[in-house]
Amino acid sequence: FESFTKRFKNFPITIKKLSRNTSLKVKETLYSNFKEKKIDILIGTHALFNENLSFNNVGLLVVDEEHRFGAKQKNLIKNKQLSTHILYMSATPIPKTMNMAFSGLKDFSFLSTPPPKRLSIKTFLEVSNNTIIKESLTREFNRNGCSFVIENDIQKMDKIKNNLQALVPNQKIDVVHASLNKKLIDKRLNDFRERKINILICTTIVEMGLDIPEANTIIINNAHNFGLSQLHQLRGRIGRSSKQGYCYVLIPSSDINNKSKSRLQSFVNNSHLGAGFNIAHEDLEIRGAGEILGVKQSGHIDTIGMSLYMSMLKTALNNDQIEKSSSCEIKISITSLIPEYYLPSPLERLKIYKKLSDADTETLSEIKVDLLDRCGKHPEELENLFKIAEISIKAKYLEITKIIQSSKHIKFKFSESLKDKTLSKILSITKESPEMYEIKKNGELWINYNDQDVLNLLDNAIKKFT
Repeated sequence: FESFTKRFKNFPITIKKLSRNTSLKVKETLYSNFKEKKIDILIGTHALFNENLSFNNVGLLVVDEEHRFGAKQKNLIKNKQLSTHILYMSATPIPKTMNMAFSGLKDFSFLSTPPPKRLSIKTFLEVSNNTIIKESLTREFNRNGCSFVIENDIQKMDKIKNNLQALVPNQKIDVVHASLNKKLIDKRLNDFRERKINILICTTIVEMGLDIPEANTIIINNAHNFGLSQLHQLRGRIGRSSKQGYCYVLIPSSDINNKSKSRLQSFVNNSHLGAGFNIAHEDLEIRGAGEILGVKQSGHIDTIGMSLYMSMLKTALNNDQIEKSSSCEIKISITSLIPEYYLPSPLERLKIYKKLSDADTETLSEIKVDLLDRCGKHPEELENLFKIAEISIKAKYLEITKIIQSSKHIKFKFSESLKDKTLSKILSITKESPEMYEIKKNGELWINYNDQDVLNLLDNAIKKFT
């Protein structure tokens, strides 16, 4: 609110704010003024999602820290005013949002350029011990900074405070959690900002909205109990100046389950600036994509994998348009893929696969040139993928719906709208070479490939049908 007020001070724009701490009388005035278009920009918390606020005049809804809102809350305004433009913002988008972006239901862009002079935060995974805690807190104190200690169990906070006072007796330590009075929370946060408090023991209440450049060390206790996105958001509370930030994720022992280990290792590995998108992508793989039409914002897809899931999703989305935009499904026993050593980024490989699934001849040529320019000479597996994509494009125009390889034959299935001209050519070819081509009772065409190169055989067959 303060940033908006400052930036628009020279413009005739009325800006107001609404939160749970706004008095009932002020709220009623805000509702009335917003409905009568006397307020241009209304900034608020979850308090904005209520039945008393009229959304008829809302042209743009910006949802910052989108991962903190439920699907029902986000849909409330959208359902009331379908013409509203919506911009979701998050350092770590939830799986459902990532899924909708990858499937083309939402446009997305990401910022990978950090503010000037920012440094990547050094992240360490350690078994909890007093030596590490003392060294990290002392180092931050000696360079005139302050430190966060995250503990989500309020009952343990006093014990942790006593332990820290024994370790670093020369530092001022205090506690912040949601059960405290709001004024007391604000006072302690301001004291922390002004370095009157050196160490702040807190819950995930500090996960969002805090910008304290003086804080450059964070210790996250029992880190195995946190999700990837939550850890990344907590780490984002430090390193907001030109000083080096240090993040310590502590676990009670090395004997934690493999899923937690994998999650924490991924968090440590993705500590570079702009890593939020990578973390969100891994979160999508771990937790699943959620329901596009439901309210679940995550759900398991690990049994089939992300790529196959996206393919299935695309098929489902286009199911009512099969007649308009048919495609040819090709199943042959040939290795055809984008090798990881050739294009290491999973996200970039996924983008190429998605482009290929929709490609026409011109787009396919562009993809070939682009990859040649970016990654060098195409490996054999990629050349196979391009050949299959090319055959699929040609087959689609011939109304061929499936090409399947069995142990001795290649089977062609045709759509009901097969053109007479194509059918005549197929019948003619079958009569000329009955030992190689055979039409079955179900309308399928079988080709006996006799250990020939399958891709070349397919390409020649398609040319004969054309």
